[in-house]
Amino acid sequence: MLLQTLADAATVHAAAAIPLVDAGARPVTELAARLAIDVVCAIALVRGVYHRHYRRGDLFLTFFALNLVVFLITRSLDSAEMTLGAAFGLFAVFSMLR
Repeated sequence: MLLQTLADAATVHAAAAIPLVDAGARPVTELAARLAIDVVCAIALVRGVYHRHYRRGDLFLTFFALNLVVFLITRSLDSAEMTLGAAFGLFAVFSMLR
């Protein structure tokens, strides 16, 4: 009887210790929601600020492409462990691209 109770307790404890979803993995819906927020903000900035002052439509695609690339890079680097030197290196590369 005592062994059965201990076995049941160990089974419940082991089942509780196994995570059902990987904590580091993000669902696709979260990525899609954040991408949608990013695109809406980019539209508001480009349309509301840039186009109102400069009236040039030829750089819309460039602004959106740069915004999308920066968004995807930062999302992929969000979960990566990075040293301070690597972070400064990325900062230098983005500064040169700018």
